[in-house]
Amino acid sequence: MNLKLVVTDMDGTFLNNEGTFDRESFHLLKNQMTEKDIKFVFLYGKTV
Repeated sequence: MNLKLVVTDMDGTFLNNEGTFDRESFHLLKNQMTEKDIKFVFLYGKTV
């Protein structure tokens, strides 16, 4: 499989209960994805 895109929801998936994320872990993963030309997208579906 040739992965091209990673998409994640923000609340409850990417962010923890406090609304934050582990920046160090994210930067490590982001660097690995960049090296492999994998795009990363955040989704936020709050209704207005």
